[in-house]
Amino acid sequence: MKKKKIGLVILVLVLLYSIGGIYYNITHRDSVDNSVKSIDKIDKYGYVLKSNATNLQKELFNELKTILNNDNINDDAYAKTVSKMFVTDLYTLSNKVNKYDVGGTEYVLESGRDNFKVNVQDTLYKYLEDNSDGKRSQILPMVVNVSADEISDTKYKIGDNESDAKKVSLTLSYNEDLGYDTKVTLILIKSDSKYYVVESAS
Repeated sequence: MKKKKIGLVILVLVLLYSIGGIYYNITHRDSVDNSVKSIDKIDKYGYVLKSNATNLQKELFNELKTILNNDNINDDAYAKTVSKMFVTDLYTLSNKVNKYDVGGTEYVLESGRDNFKVNVQDTLYKYLEDNSDGKRSQILPMVVNVSADEISDTKYKIGDNESDAKKVSLTLSYNEDLGYDTKVTLILIKSDSKYYVVESAS
């Protein structure tokens, strides 16, 4: 009698595992690995190149790496390249997983990042469909070219503190015209030897 009970328990367990395995295969066979990994880094400054970067983003990252590896860093070249990287990441929606995957965040001054993300989620990324399953069919912009047309020295005030700043005017072009901004002006300040975006206007 005990042997029959043990045999029955084993049979039930085998059936449960089989059903669980079938369910897992059905629910996960079409799943897509949307995890974004770091594939390159500029250690001293903490800039990271992600695995979902476009060709333009890779080019700009290498451009920045060259600038920062120089013993005498050209401030204008540095600020212009960070500006180009910021707008390219922000306005390239095609490689974002969802509206919370806000591009350009790492180039924004830390004290303003939360407000920046909320603002972008409520405006530019508001209608961005989720792509966690890899099946999104929404037509989205990808920046394919960006130029820093003009750079000038200026001042920028945060609270009672006024800092030296750079004003950079940029022109963007996309893989196709979907009505997104093509002219953007940024203000950047330097903090701990890094340039950060503190203001953006289009």
